[in-house]
Amino acid sequence: MAEVKLMQLAQDLEQLGVEVLFFGRKPAGPALEGFLEKQREVVRTADKIGRELAGEIRFNPARLMGIEYSLDDEIDSITDLLAGLEDIKHCATNSVQDLPAKTRRFAKLLEGHLLEGTMP
Repeated sequence: MAEVKLMQLAQDLEQLGVEVLFFGRKPAGPALEGFLEKQREVVRTADKIGRELAGEIRFNPARLMGIEYSLDDEIDSITDLLAGLEDIKHCATNSVQDLPAKTRRFAKLLEGHLLEGTMP
């Protein structure tokens, strides 16, 4: 169930990345308020994903008995995902033109992480 929620949040983040860029290209005025709100939504969604990922990091002895994955690989993968989220949050406030590509890349990275079945 957590995997479905993570993918939905990643899709939301990807959509928000496009919307921030769209609002950022409009002239000032009412569009500025929309732009600022979309920036905040990107950061909030990235934080939600971070919390979901942190919730997935837990010790599960039953899984370790079968040695279905390498714990080092799991930690490295989640670390990469968390670093990607921090990069997205930075882009949301500093370089919105890069945001759609970064959110798309993050969604693909998360999907690959989930498909590999490395989540405990």
